[in-house]
Order: sequence, then C-alpha cells, then structure tokens
Amino acid sequence: MEEDSRSLIWINLTILAIIAAFMVAVSWVISWGDNEPAGAGLVLVSLGSLCIGAAVGFLYSAFGDEEEKFSSLFKILNGVIGGFTTADLLNPEGVIRKILGSLARSSNSDTGIVAMVVAMFGMIGFLCLYVNRRVYINPAIANSEARLVELGATYFGDGGLPEQRSEFVRLGNQLMKKGEEKLKKERSSYRLLLYAKALYAAGYYSTAETLLKECQKRDPGNSDALHYLGNVLIKQGIEFDKAGKDVEAEEKMKAATTLLEQLTTMKQARIVSWKFLGYAALWNDQKYELAADSSKTYLEQMPGDADAVLNLACASARLAWDPEGKVINEKRKKETLDSIERLLLLNPNAVDTIRKLTKPDEEFEHAKDDTDFKATAGL
Repeated sequence: MEEDSRSLIWINLTILAIIAAFMVAVSWVISWGDNEPAGAGLVLVSLGSLCIGAAVGFLYSAFGDEEEKFSSLFKILNGVIGGFTTADLLNPEGVIRKILGSLARSSNSDTGIVAMVVAMFGMIGFLCLYVNRRVYINPAIANSEARLVELGATYFGDGGLPEQRSEFVRLGNQLMKKGEEKLKKERSSYRLLLYAKALYAAGYYSTAETLLKECQKRDPGNSDALHYLGNVLIKQGIEFDKAGKDVEAEEKMKAATTLLEQLTTMKQARIVSWKFLGYAALWNDQKYELAADSSKTYLEQMPGDADAVLNLACASARLAWDPEGKVINEKRKKETLDSIERLLLLNPNAVDTIRKLTKPDEEFEHAKDDTDFKATAGL
C-alpha cells in the first residue's frame, strides 16, 4: 500500500504539471497574443472536458454499492462509447463534429485544436478520478472490510477479545441504519454473510435472520450461513421463551432443528452444530432421540462442556420416565443419572439448575420423585 501511495502522488503531480503547463501557455496567448478570445475559450473548453472526463472516470471506478446504483448509466455509457461515438465520427454531418465546430467558433479557434483539447483534458480528468479511486480509495475500502471480516472470524471463533467484539458490534449498529431492504440487495454474498454476523453480534436477530435466509436462498449449500441461521433462530427462541411466548419460541426452535439436521449431514459442519441441535431438538417431543444422540456426538469430542452434558441429561430424562413418573427405559435412565453426575463434577453449582428443571413442563418434571434421580442430583 505504501508503494501504491507513492505512485498515486507521482501520478497526481504529473497531472497537475500538465494542467499548469497548459494554463501557462493559454495565459501567454491571452497576455501577449492577438487572439485573446481564443485563449479564454480554450480554457473553458479544457475545464469542461476535464470535468466530463472526471465524471466518466468516477463511474468506471464504481465500487461496492455504487456499482448497483450506476448500473443503468454503465449500459448507456458503454452503448454511447461502443456504438454511437464511432459511427458518428465517421459521418461528416455527425453530432460530435457539429459540437466541436460550434465550440471552435465560439472560442474563435480551429476545430482540430478544440478536438485535441477536448481529447487531452477529457483523458486527464478520466485518469485523475479513475486512478485515484482504483489505486488508493477502493483498495482502502476493501482492506477496511477485510479487517472487519478478520475481526468477525476471530470473534466467532476461539480467542475473540472484548475489543474485537465491540468493534464488530459497532459495525452491526451502523448497518442497521441502512435498513433491512437495502442490506438484502447487497450483491456480494460474502459481504451479505459478514453483515448478518455483525447484526447477530449486535443482537439484531430478526434482521440477521432475514439476511441469512437470503444467503441460504442464493447458496443453499453454504454451511456457514446455515450454522448462523440455526444459531440466530435459537437465540430468538430463547428470547420468546423468556417473554412467555411459548408458541413463537417453539416455532423458532423447530425451524432451527430442521436447519441444523440439514447442516449436520454436511462435511463442512462444525462440531458445535451438534450441540446446538441437541438443545433445539429438546423443544420438540418427537425429537428427543435426536436431541440425546446429537449431544452425545458433540460430547465425544468436547467432553468438558457442561451445557451439552445438561442437554443430554434433559433429553435422556424425557425418554426414561413417562408422565406418571414410571421408568420406561432403563438405558436412558442410566444415561440421565450418569449425565447428572458428570454435570455436577464439572459444575457443582448446577444443583440449582436441576432443581428448577423439576418444575411442571420442565425436562426433569417426571423424574423428580425417582429415588435414584434425587440421590444423584442431591435434591
């Protein structure tokens, strides 16, 4: 980037030198020559050409959101340059020749000189904007986004620092100001996924869900999008549960279960996906087997995760006792007791959590009067 900056400086200095030299020459014509109107007219033609060239250079160096905004102008401009201009120049009565002739007459100059001034300063204006943006401004924007991607990857991976999270959250807050519909129109699926992660980090789960669904629509096999969409749905389900909205919570958890089931069939799936599935499936009484098996799969590689051990205990308890409190599956009962014993070794304070889960409609409701369960849980 340092070498690019030096190149940019030299290019700009060269452009300024050319413009200065022309202005000096024109000034000489105005001061000492006999054709003052021609000099003044050529100055105006050169400045106008410079501005038009700069505008074209801006359009052709469009980056990111600008590309979408100016897409219709690109088509028109390419058509003008590619077709109309070439054909018109070959026609002695063409529009471009008439315009050049008119400029020549108004500046009391020759048509050839006016054409040369228009071509030279139009090209200078074009290169000035185009090179500046392509060499310096656009790469700086891209590097800034790459830095955010790096921060996001660190935050969502292992070893994320609080300051990295806060910067990613700041991005999420900025994105929300753009609005959901505008964010959905992002042409780059890679940036769309980045935006969704930032919104998720900032707690905007609903908007993050919308963007992640758009990512999934564009690329159904994107395991990263499926992973975060499942996680976002779980987060929303937890929020609905805390607010007492049981129906909405169950809908989100069931949707998460469906997605995570799909994800865990993919080779790119992260091991933590089985943990999420083991939790989400607890909200569906037809998926307790899936919940238990998913938690066990995760614990084979991450045996020290107390939350996953609790998920396994909850799923196994649902399968071990019937609503009357009778044991209907000895194997699952043993799995429940072993999991609770393991949980208390990892986290002795989990007794309070187990006690809360013996309340009505909770996972250990049917096991609470079992002697072995009470003895193992220390209740």
